[in-house]
Amino acid sequence: MPPVEPTAGRRIWVIGVAGAGKTRLARDLSSAGTLPYHELDASFWGPGWRRAGEADFVREVAAIAAGGSWVVDGQYTAAHRALAAAADTVIWVDPPRRTALARLLRRTAYDLFHRTRLYHGNRQTVWKAVGLLLWALRSHSRVRRRNAALLRRLSATDTRCLTVRDAADRARVVALLHHGFPPSPDRRGRSGP
Repeated sequence: MPPVEPTAGRRIWVIGVAGAGKTRLARDLSSAGTLPYHELDASFWGPGWRRAGEADFVREVAAIAAGGSWVVDGQYTAAHRALAAAADTVIWVDPPRRTALARLLRRTAYDLFHRTRLYHGNRQTVWKAVGLLLWALRSHSRVRRRNAALLRRLSATDTRCLTVRDAADRARVVALLHHGFPPSPDRRGRSGP
């Protein structure tokens, strides 16, 4: 079957803790479904690691959310309202804590060692890397609780809610998008791929 075309109106929001694998999954979904991809980190962080003003950030997220089709990865609190209201599918990438932290450590070390250019030409620094890792350790449980509550709330609407915990779940979600999600007969969200 051909990929889902952008005119299908697919709006997919990928959430998860730092290091969960949101970006990789979102990029794969974007490619499989030929959907525009948006990384919230690129909207939040400007050149020189300057944070966007909240009003500007919210305005940019609202403009993305108003688009016809998209895949968005990230979950800044200020973005929740617009994305939760617009998304027809929310995918929670929820691997075990040790997996997410190991991925984050590998990615951060790679970016630091290779001086990888990130959004707006920013590069990882030792202090940014340490801060990111500490924030990930401190926020992991809180972000998971927030995501569980978000999916409970959205599952009572017509938003399709999926949870990806491992590689098999991930492969099923990508395949679903490639072949088109089946309609949800009860118009309530679903949990699990």
